[in-house]
Amino acid sequence: MRIFLLIVGIFMMLEGIFLILLTRFVKSWSTKLLSIKNYRPWGIISVIISTLLFLASPFSRLSLLIVLFGLGALFKGLFFILTPHDKAKFFINWWISLSEGNFRILGVVVLILGILTTRSVI
Repeated sequence: MRIFLLIVGIFMMLEGIFLILLTRFVKSWSTKLLSIKNYRPWGIISVIISTLLFLASPFSRLSLLIVLFGLGALFKGLFFILTPHDKAKFFINWWISLSEGNFRILGVVVLILGILTTRSVI
């Protein structure tokens, strides 16, 4: 489970770096990725990841942070599974319409959380 948390942390750090440095690319890529008609598979994947995060939390020195990540992934997964496509699309459009500055701020936050996650298992 430490390997899983390490992979999650590295992925978050890379995501944060991309959000900071390649904001336009990430925004256009996200728009293409999220233009699907069925969000339920994303929800199922998110619920699976949340379960893995809950199982991995005891292996981290910041287990509360990992549990909070798991709760966020669980709520996101349930939202995509249970919400009609139109409402989910509304929130996704809101997300994509954020300004580049907001994407960069989010990138800094995700980078810091990724560093904390990686550091908690090393």
